[in-house]
Parts: sequence; structure tokens; C-alpha cells
Amino acid sequence: MKALNDFRGRNLIWYSAASFLMAAGRAGSVKFYEDARITLSWRLETIFLIVRFPIYFVLFLGMFALLHRILRSRSTKEILFGSGNEKEGKPWEPYLVLAGGWLPLLLIKYPAAVCWDTLAMVEQYRKGLFSEHHSVYYTLIMGKLVELGEVFGHPNYGMFAFSVIHYAVLVAALGWSVGILRKMGVRRSIQRAVLLMYLLNPYISGYVGVIIKDELYTAFIVLFFLCMVELFLDHEAFAKSPVKLAVMFVSVINIWLIRKNGSYILLATAVLLVIRSFRKRLSKRPVLVLLAALIVSAVLYSSLGAFFHAEKGSVAEALSLPFQQTARYVKYHGNEVTEEEREAIDAVLPYDELAEAYDPRISDPVKGKYRGDSSKLGPYFKVWLAQLKKHPLTYVSATWDQNHYLFMPEADNVTLYTDLEVEAYGQRFASLTGLFGRVDKLVTLKKWIVKEFELIHRIPLIRYLGNVSFWFYILMFATVLSLVFRADDFVLLAFSWFSVVFVVLGPVIQLHPRYMFPVVYVMPVTVLFMLRRISDRQRDA
Repeated sequence: MKALNDFRGRNLIWYSAASFLMAAGRAGSVKFYEDARITLSWRLETIFLIVRFPIYFVLFLGMFALLHRILRSRSTKEILFGSGNEKEGKPWEPYLVLAGGWLPLLLIKYPAAVCWDTLAMVEQYRKGLFSEHHSVYYTLIMGKLVELGEVFGHPNYGMFAFSVIHYAVLVAALGWSVGILRKMGVRRSIQRAVLLMYLLNPYISGYVGVIIKDELYTAFIVLFFLCMVELFLDHEAFAKSPVKLAVMFVSVINIWLIRKNGSYILLATAVLLVIRSFRKRLSKRPVLVLLAALIVSAVLYSSLGAFFHAEKGSVAEALSLPFQQTARYVKYHGNEVTEEEREAIDAVLPYDELAEAYDPRISDPVKGKYRGDSSKLGPYFKVWLAQLKKHPLTYVSATWDQNHYLFMPEADNVTLYTDLEVEAYGQRFASLTGLFGRVDKLVTLKKWIVKEFELIHRIPLIRYLGNVSFWFYILMFATVLSLVFRADDFVLLAFSWFSVVFVVLGPVIQLHPRYMFPVVYVMPVTVLFMLRRISDRQRDA
């Protein structure tokens, strides 16, 4: 009877809404069949969707009810939080454990491992040709450090110094996250488990010693959201702490300047924080600091771009999703496209090349063909809307196929970087050839450590620590259950987290899990915060 009550009233609405989204994503993820070389027509994909959807809907609905029941159990609270009389550890312990555990990885990767984005930014700095597609701010810091390294004897020194900065900020962020768990009364055994997870997760430890803007961006995202957790735990104490307000201020600026799309996450959080502060009549100081940081960030971003004459990012990045949907429509329904529709599409994208360019996994081949004339987008979107009405499932399939890694934990998506090897990219970065020196004695160690993380990633259960889809599901479950238990503070935080997810919808996720690092890195402490809030709600009820 108790289980039946979980399905009644308000709970059923939240369960059903979330289950609908998750079932649609799961049922629409036909790209999983690629491994078996099964190619499906759009008609067969539609049939598969109709057949699979109700199965997954019922499955997820049952999972929500089961989790709800588990969270209502007193034993769950005892396992996570104990009696409250447990001896506290030293506040510096998590920082020491993380710094010590990651130091060998930092040194082995000397001077650093990089992706092609990083090398592109070094090249832009040395040529004086900046682009807002990358971060002007990040490019300047890295370029200046490389120059400084040259002054002291070798560019490698500068790259290593930048790698150390990434390492230090990450230690500070994740070390603080464990400190917050102690403040929430989480058992020390659970705190140690979180520390171990940070050390074993290939998408955390595997990126120590790697210079990639997403890692530093994520570390500041973690710091910012930890500020939000601290704020929700004790708003007035946070408002009176100059250090914590300064951390929030600095984090906001770095998030915005390192990745422009981070501004959407910050703005969404600011709106929610303003509503909360006024509704509960709390101190407005954190809100004012956040708004000041947003203004400073926007001014700095625009000023840096203008001063260095940075090339504007293409609008094609923001239009990845509709462009991909149009390409799929042309591929499967080209015989239905009228001459007028064809002309409107061709003014924006070369119509005759779309069917061949379309890759369900990634939008780059299509969006890279954007002609660049924004005045033609109006007629194009009229056609886009008309074709959506004719074949909506084609648009749905284009979206799910490209983002199916959000819904499929069993799909592998490991990407790690080994070295700073310019020559590996051929002539792409010819101007940088010979700039950085390779440390031959470390080559074998670098390859070994990367292979070890790849092996860890394949261990059952542990492999999910670095799995984008696993943490996306956790976020979904946590948000819905917080709505059911009316854990309002977590709900506000969760809505901000979903803005992280919405930012990556459209760009490719496969082989680029770094876009979802903000969710992966901080979700353990976020979920424990949610459980603490639910526990408090049950105690006060």
C-alpha cells in the first residue's frame, strides 16, 4: 500500500514527466546499433521508437518510485549521515590527499598534455590573430607564460607552469567539496569514498597535467556551485564572509572569460538566486556580488575582444541543432523539398552537399558549410518550421542521434590526452614545430598512465564514474525526487545544472565528454546535498 501511495497525486506528475523525457531519449537513441553495423531507415527508426518508448517509460517510472521509497527509509539517513557524533577529520586532509595523489600525474605529463584546441590558441597568440571561438583570456595567459618560459630558458617551463595552475585550482575546488560534505554531517567513510572516486575517475585524474580550457573552466564552475551550496546551507554566514564572496566573484569572472557559454549558466543561476533572496527576505550581499561579477565579466570579455581585434565566433555554433535537422531532412525526404524551400536552404547551406555531409554523430560537417549571411536566416527558419510540421520525428531523431550519449551509459566515450606533441598533427601547426621539447624519458610513463586510466574506465561499475550519461541520469533522478520532497534549495541548484546540459545540446558529445565535465565533477557533492536537504525536510515534517 505504501508503494502504491508513491504513485498518487503530485508524485505521479513529476515521475511521469521525467520518465517521458528519459524514455524518449532512450528509445530514440538508435545510434547504439552502429556497433552491429545495422543501418535503419527513418521509417524503421520510427517503428523502433514507438515500440521501445512504453517499455522504457514503465521502467523509469518504477525506478523513480523505488528510489522514493529508499529515500524515505531511516536506514538510508543512518548510512549517509550517522548519528552526528562521529569524530571530524582535519580540514586540510582532502586537499592533501588530492594534491599528493595527483602530483605524480602532473609530473609524469611534463610539460603537459594538450589537445588541438590548445595548440591552436598558442599559434593564435604567437601570430597575434585572436578568435572568440577560443578564449582570448585563456589564450593570453597561456601565451604570456610560454613567452616567460622562453625568457627563463625554454617554452616548456611556461606550459608546465600553466599546467600547475590547472592542478592547483582543481585541488582547491574538489578539496573544498569534501570539506562541505563534512559540514553537512556526511559520514567520514562516505567522504573518503568521494575522495577515492575523484582519484579513480579517469575524467578527473586523467586530465591532471592536461592543458585544456574545459578543465580549468570546470574547476571554477565547481567553485562557483560550491559557493551556492554554502549559501544554501547558511545564507547569512556566507554573506558575512569576505573570503567566500571573493571566491564567488573570481569564479564568475573566470567562468565567463574562459568559455563564453558559461555566461548562460551564470545568468540562469543569478535569476534564481535573486528570486530566492527576495522571497525569503535574505541578505542581498551575495546577489549584489554576483551581479557585480557578471557586469565586470561582460565588460572584460567585450574589452579583450575589441582590444585584440578578436575574430567573432560564427553563429553556426549556435545553429548546430537546426542545421543538423535540416541536413537529415534533406537526406531522407529530399524528394519532398519544393524549389522554393530548396532556394531558402541553399542561401544558408549548400543544399546539394547536405545529404552527403550529414553525420548523425556530429554537426561539424554540416555547420562548417554555413555561408555566413545572417540576412538569409529568416526565410531559412520559415522552411525549417514548415518541414518540422511535416516530419517531426526526423527532427527528433537528428537530435537524439547527436546527443544519444546523454541517455546511454553503456556507450563508451573515453578521450584522454598523452603528450605535447605538435608533430602528431602534421602540418596543421607547422609554425609551432620545434617550439616545445619532448622529454623522451617520460614518454613510456605517459603512455602507460593513459592506458591505465583507459583500463580503469572499463572496470564494471567504476567505468560509470566517468560516464556522461550515468551522471545525467543521476541529475534527473535527484531533481525529480527533490521536487517530490520539496527540497527547494536543491531544485534551484538543479535548474542551474540543467543549463549546463542545455549548453552542450547541439555540439558533439561523443569523444568530447569535456563539455559535460561541470556535471561529472560536482555531482557527488550535489547529490549528497540533496539527500541532506531531503533528510532535513523529513525531520521537520
